[in-house]
Amino acid sequence: MTDALSGDVGEATDRQPLTLVGLTDPHDVADVVSAATSRAFCSASRSRQRGPHHIGLSSLSRCTRAAAHALAGTDPSDDHDAGEGRAANLGTWEHAGLLPELSDQFADGTDERTVTLHAAGLSLVGHIDLDLPDAVIDLKTVGEWRLQAVLRSGAFADHIMQAAAYATAKVQAGEHPRWMIILYMDRSTGAIHPVVIPFTNRHVMMVIDRATELREWATTDPDRAPRRDAGGSPMYGPGFTFQCDDCPFMHRCWGDDARRGQRVTRQFADEETQALLLEYIAMNAAEGPAKRRKAEIVRLLEHTRYGDYGPVRYKRGQDSQIDDVYEAARMLGQLGYEMPKMWKRAPVSIKLIKPPKVPRRAKSKKGTNET
Repeated sequence: MTDALSGDVGEATDRQPLTLVGLTDPHDVADVVSAATSRAFCSASRSRQRGPHHIGLSSLSRCTRAAAHALAGTDPSDDHDAGEGRAANLGTWEHAGLLPELSDQFADGTDERTVTLHAAGLSLVGHIDLDLPDAVIDLKTVGEWRLQAVLRSGAFADHIMQAAAYATAKVQAGEHPRWMIILYMDRSTGAIHPVVIPFTNRHVMMVIDRATELREWATTDPDRAPRRDAGGSPMYGPGFTFQCDDCPFMHRCWGDDARRGQRVTRQFADEETQALLLEYIAMNAAEGPAKRRKAEIVRLLEHTRYGDYGPVRYKRGQDSQIDDVYEAARMLGQLGYEMPKMWKRAPVSIKLIKPPKVPRRAKSKKGTNET
């Protein structure tokens, strides 16, 4: 390989600049361009990297344990160099390009407005993507599958928490927003779906309760804080959850065998294991009927033209050839050979042995009015 590309592409930006001068092999040219792109992403990530104890308004929606450690001032167990963070960087660049233009479409829009939330003795600073007198708009760039999930089930709970925190900060500044608008956008196609949620007192209390929860964990035992975000979604560890990969407390949380970006077999706490097993049972109960119904729908649509039907696009990819193991077995038998065998792991069995306990709902406080 040429000297134009030597060393680790993730090293500091004061490295010798790359060059294509003198290269004659197209593969070498491609390698240098790929390395330059990788280094560009790393450089962008470094420019946004913050200290291990930084906690902003958006931290309310993220991992409870990580936020508790940050608030407690826990010594970090990890000093990660900024990675490429391609999805995050693409989202940041799309924010930077779209938000000023989007703001200009409103008579009274302000993009990247700085606000401060005061709750539970904390002062958390954040930036509203697009602020309007009666609304906050939070742009979320996502992959196609997440956009499909939003179209199917609505906004993610942690995104609602973040938007509510911005709106609550506006209330504390003497303003009265009516709407929280989470603007989901497919980062690859630009397809959007705005989720509009009326802002109420319930959201204010939700934000204050969340800040109180983080403060309590920080002042008691951050190591026992749940590894879950504000919506209850679990953090499964490095290699499974990007937040765990970049967490300054990764080894403290997941043990000495934790490796950034690598999935390591590990033991979960009993309550985490129970949650995973119950989630599996719920998915399993829905999976069979859903698969059968999906197959039935495909059969019903077999002679329907492909195209757009309201909000839905119906199409099929190109047919492809696959190995026919049954024909291969028949041919081997005719030639006098036995079909090669391999061990197959037995299926796992996860079943309820008694009804799970359902947590009681907290009684609503009398006199609470929603705006």
